[in-house]
Amino acid sequence: MSSKTTQRPQEGKFSKPLAVQIADARSALNNALIRGDRTDQLRAFFTELEATKRDEDAAVSREQAAAVVRATEEQSRIASGAQHLADARAARIAALVRPIPPRPVTLHA
Repeated sequence: MSSKTTQRPQEGKFSKPLAVQIADARSALNNALIRGDRTDQLRAFFTELEATKRDEDAAVSREQAAAVVRATEEQSRIASGAQHLADARAARIAALVRPIPPRPVTLHA
């Protein structure tokens, strides 16, 4: 076995995308398994990265669901407003169009 210790990559503003970090951690874990090195730290780090990925995916799903709800509410509000305008227009037209009362017919010539 190797006495080399495994260290986590530096996390900072220039860190790799999470998918790349997961792929790198998986590769490092596989290499450690092949060499027969201890893998407990790598497994913990890999599990932590996967949990972070699941959390990010869940957050994205929640944001998308919220966006769908907002869009649906907005569409409903617009439809309600359009129906209100149509009803108001129909009421104005009904008020303007008065039926002509029938006139008595006189047959005087």
